[in-house]
Amino acid sequence: MSMSEKRILLARHARRMTQQDLARQLGMTFQQIQKYEKGKNRVSASVLYQIMQTLDVPAISSTVFRPRRSWRGRAVQSQ
Repeated sequence: MSMSEKRILLARHARRMTQQDLARQLGMTFQQIQKYEKGKNRVSASVLYQIMQTLDVPAISSTVFRPRRSWRGRAVQSQ
């Protein structure tokens, strides 16, 4: 489970919403929410934004900032 899927699940649970509740508010099926949460389907940035808006989570908290890594695993300095 990636960070996005985990955040969707945690935010939904914090709001005490079912997958059906969230899906209904977003105009999609609960199966689609389930696929997002399980990592079966990738979540586009626009859909993630809609989900976070619906769950009243600041968009910035749905992203993870990590330093870029070289192929050797060392941090790459930004120019």
